[in-house]
Amino acid sequence: LATEVTLQPLRRFPGIDAAILFSDILVIPEALGQGYRFKEEGGIAMEGRIAGRADVEALVREVGYRPRTELEVGVKKFVEWYREYYGE
Repeated sequence: LATEVTLQPLRRFPGIDAAILFSDILVIPEALGQGYRFKEEGGIAMEGRIAGRADVEALVREVGYRPRTELEVGVKKFVEWYREYYGE
C-alpha cells in the first residue's frame, strides 16, 4: 500500500522526478495521535487539517505557532506558482 501511495503522484503529474515515501511522512502524525485515512481517489486525508484563518489562529492560541507568511500572501504565491508551472 505504501508503495502505491508513493507512486501515485509520479503517475499523475508529469515532470515530477522524485517521490516521498508516505510511510516516512506518517511516522510523525502517528506518534502524535493525528488521525488520517487513505482516500479512494488517492492521497491522504488528515483529520483536523488547517482549512483557513480560524484554524491558523487556533494554532497560535493552542501551541504558540506563528506562521511567517500571512495566509493571503501564501495563497497568492501558491496560485502564481501553480499558474506558472502548469501554464494556466
